[in-house]
Amino acid sequence: MILKPRFALAAFFAFFLSVWNPVAASSSPVLLSFDVEEAADEPALRQLNIAVPATFFITGNFALDHKALVESLAKPENTIGSHSFSHPHLKNLDEKMIKEELASSKSLLELISGKHVLWFRAPYLEYDLRVMRDLKALGYLGDSSDKDSWANQDVVCEIPISNFRDASLIASDYDMIEEKKYSSHQFENSLRKMYLEKENAGQPLVVLLHPRIVAKYPEALKGFIKFVSKRNARFLSFENFREEVVHPHRSYKAVWLDLSHGIFNPDSLVSGLDAMGVTDVFLMAKDEQGNRYYGNSDKGDLFGKTLSLLKSRGLKVHAWISALADRKALEKHPAWGMKAKDGQGSLDWMSPANPEVASYTAETVRMLLRTYNLDGVCLDNLAFPNANYDYSKEIVKTFKERNHIGHLPSLSDLMNDDYTLWCIWRSQVIADFAGKIRKTVKREGKGHVELSSTLSGDAGIDYRQPEISGQNIAMLNSNNDFLVPDITLSGKDGESEKVKLKLFAIRFRAGRNFLMARVRNCAERGNASTISVTLDELKKGSDGIGFLSNQPLYEKTAAELE
Repeated sequence: MILKPRFALAAFFAFFLSVWNPVAASSSPVLLSFDVEEAADEPALRQLNIAVPATFFITGNFALDHKALVESLAKPENTIGSHSFSHPHLKNLDEKMIKEELASSKSLLELISGKHVLWFRAPYLEYDLRVMRDLKALGYLGDSSDKDSWANQDVVCEIPISNFRDASLIASDYDMIEEKKYSSHQFENSLRKMYLEKENAGQPLVVLLHPRIVAKYPEALKGFIKFVSKRNARFLSFENFREEVVHPHRSYKAVWLDLSHGIFNPDSLVSGLDAMGVTDVFLMAKDEQGNRYYGNSDKGDLFGKTLSLLKSRGLKVHAWISALADRKALEKHPAWGMKAKDGQGSLDWMSPANPEVASYTAETVRMLLRTYNLDGVCLDNLAFPNANYDYSKEIVKTFKERNHIGHLPSLSDLMNDDYTLWCIWRSQVIADFAGKIRKTVKREGKGHVELSSTLSGDAGIDYRQPEISGQNIAMLNSNNDFLVPDITLSGKDGESEKVKLKLFAIRFRAGRNFLMARVRNCAERGNASTISVTLDELKKGSDGIGFLSNQPLYEKTAAELE
């Protein structure tokens, strides 16, 4: 066998990378943030006497009137951010006024605090694309003007304000104390519950506070800080959190081997992997057409033969299977198909809400783990293909039951009044499917086999992506040992910045679990220097890179088949 030049190019894409590794694996950090904008915030801050690291978004007007206080807040462990200069409704301003608000507050705060001002929060959490573009042009690195469920930015890094998973409440003193009129106990208890939910997913909790408001319940804030500290969790400022995310500590190299291109010479392939220094191989066991490459398949046990050679070289091997896309299974069991809004069944995608589909996939995994010495199983295509699917009876019925709805929702209900809950439920169904497979992996693998799932690289920066695919990163992450974001390289200008934002957003939502980026090189004629810069961002933002070519990685002559 002769390896194609494209396969040799894989060495260029395989890098050692590191992991963001929190001090306590069982805890998640808390990012307290304060919007400091009114005169009443000055005595309130002195009363609160915040003794843990925090982020302070300060208006220029406040800083002018309270220079000494701003200087005292600019401790090494704190982050000073801008909250505009005069706290206007930014969307109502023209381009020139927006830039003045952002630029003047930044320069003034830097002059008074002696620190770089790299983070911003919009007054009233109102912004538009003009604001984000100006932030980037002025040298800001990040923003915190979105709510977690609706984070939708791809211009600068976003640290959204946390909310409950069902989007019923955000971690804001204004929403809890001013709007909902919570008591001190209710306020503290809600923060605790939200933290526990984030801790379970391994995510940070981002809290929005206003000194003059939270000072009404100082004991509640102290109680919450004490509660978090007892769980061995840390309080971090925004900038310290970002530094941890982009400075990892572990290293992985991986290659994805697509067996659907035909039979090849495993010996030559493995020698190529040796030369690249690969640590992990994702080996195709079942593709999206339903073709099997293991056991007594029509291609022989190509999977098993390759696996044996890979393991003999000390490589970790993950069985790569298509989870929900399986045309052959649907030819035998058409009732397993996802349903479109018009009731038509899919010929390509199985419904994750169908218990027989979960059993079928679990049986595939069980057979693989009982037959082969595997280190991991990776679920590909664990998603809805688009927003038109899945409206099968099973998923709508369980949605009704879990949300205690008195009647079976109509399509109009799901698209209107129940839309938010429906999107959350679709994501829960995908995550629960992974959870069922995880049980099989842990039982059959006796705790030594990892489960991973691939996801769209855009899932972290555009809330519409989870609505369409059902891949809510936090939910999916909780039922996997690690996630595999798909990153396609085009070689176009500005691509490295987009990749950096995607990985930061996914890292934020994936929390303590590591990421293994799967790189697709679809740019045969892409700019090599641009791709190199992009790969450097991948190195900083993920824990490993697995290269997957969109072309055959190997070829096999008829003589070699014998």
